[in-house]
This record gives sequence, C-alpha cells and structure tokens, in this order.
Amino acid sequence: MSKKEEWKKALENKIEKSKEFIRNVKELTQVASEAEERNKEDEAKLFFVEHMPEPILIERGQPLFLFEKHDEEQLNRYLPGLSQITADARKYINTSGTSTSSAYAEIVRTYRLSEAGISPFTEGFTPIEVKSIEEVSIVFSELAEEKAKKENLPPRLNKINENLGDMFTIASQNYKKTNIGLVMVHQSAMDLRAVLQQLWGGLVSLARGKNPAGTKSHRFEMAKQGDRIFVVECLIVDEVEKKKLISSLDILAKLYSDFSASDFGKNLLGDDNEKLNGLYKLWILTINDIVNSVFSNIEFQE
Repeated sequence: MSKKEEWKKALENKIEKSKEFIRNVKELTQVASEAEERNKEDEAKLFFVEHMPEPILIERGQPLFLFEKHDEEQLNRYLPGLSQITADARKYINTSGTSTSSAYAEIVRTYRLSEAGISPFTEGFTPIEVKSIEEVSIVFSELAEEKAKKENLPPRLNKINENLGDMFTIASQNYKKTNIGLVMVHQSAMDLRAVLQQLWGGLVSLARGKNPAGTKSHRFEMAKQGDRIFVVECLIVDEVEKKKLISSLDILAKLYSDFSASDFGKNLLGDDNEKLNGLYKLWILTINDIVNSVFSNIEFQE
C-alpha cells in the first residue's frame, strides 16, 4: 500500500469512527429523553404509593405492584453498565410506563368521578387522607397534561389505526376549547369517545392480523370483557404484559361508557365541565398506556 493510500485509509477510518461515535451519542441523547419521561411517570406513581391511603393500596394495589416489579426486573436486565443502546433496551425505554392509567384510575374511583363529578367521596377517609388523595390527583393531572403534548403519540396512533392520531389531536384541541366556551362539553365528550372507539377498532384489526383463523367470524365488542381479553391474547405473549394491557382496556371500556352516559356525553343538558376535565385526564393516560403496551410487543414498519 502506498503512503497516499495509507494516508487515505487512515482518514477514512477516522471519519467512520467519528460517525459511529456521533450516531451513538445521538441515540443515547434520544433514549435519555425517553428515560426522563419514564422517570416522570415513576415519580408520579411513587407519589401515589407514598400518599394514597393504605387501605386503597392493600385492597386494589396488588396488580399495580406486580406491574412495577415486572418493570423493575426489565430495567435491571437491560440497563446496568449500558455502553451502547441495544434494540431490547431501546424498546423497553421507549415504551415503558404502561400502568400509569391504572394508578390514576384508583384516584378516579376514590373520587367517584364517573358518577358524581369531582366532589371527593370522603366517607371512610380522614381529612389528612383526603388531602393526600387531592395532592396525588394534582400530580397525575400534571402528568396527563405532559402526555397530551407528546409529539410521538399521534404518529403511533396512526400506525394502530389510519388517521387515529389526527383524530386524537383534534379531540384534544376541542377539549381545550371547552374551557373558553368555543366547544360544548357534550361535543368534546363525543370527540373523545370517538377516539376510544377507533383505538379499539385498530386493536381488533391488529388482533385479526395476528390470528386470522381464530378471529375470522368473531364480532368483537369493547364492552365484553371476554372480547377484550381475546384481543390481548392475540397481541401479547408475556403474561405480565397481558395483564397490563387488559387493565388498560378495562379502563378504556369504562371511559367509553362514561362518555356515552345519557346524563352526560349524549345529553345537551349534561354539560359538566368538571366531570369532563377528570375524564379527559384519564383518557390521556389510558391512551398513552395502551400505545406503549402495543409498541413494546408488536413490530411496526417504519
């Protein structure tokens, strides 16, 4: 090899090594941003555990505890001593945090938002416990607002069902317009409800694609728990991940019912802004959790 060729080769190697370094740094920066978002979710859930009344945690917290232990095991498997981003680590970080809506749903149940507006149901709780529940609600409300601004959520929704991400964006914008009187509450409720319907339809289509023979003649109904479980069985292999998505779909079905209630969403006289605000926060967190579950278990073409 001539000195010229050797010189050329040395420069080419330097350029390639620098490009590789730049690619790794960019990827680490991107994943670090996703990991920061995951931390915000975990901090909200930690606040939930620290401040919610213990009877609620004991009575209804076992599934949430199981989800977190599963996530902890995955974190320990993928991230210790990480020198470069593996495909599994990237998937875990980008799509983790799939039980946030389940935690917030417990706040909703405590407040009985779907039945009685936002007035807290205080029977059985001390004033200190009621204050703690209110503080937890604020933390998750702020988290929901951050999720609503996620730039990658609409594109992911479009992959689950065509134009679903666009519907999501419009529904979110119309919800915000209710606060200044440009859109009626019942109109916004119907927009939010339509997004849930199309999200369910997209999941059913994905399930049919995964199991054409088993789903060919089946008519899936969101309201039927057996159908929700059947869809999850078609989409996910891991048992804990199945339970996460089933929990999120249970919330989805309840939300759909709440938005459809004759005394609220479909009723011109049911313009209850406070009730809509509570349901919207759960709507955001539930959709985010479902999208994360789907993308952590199904490969989509770019």
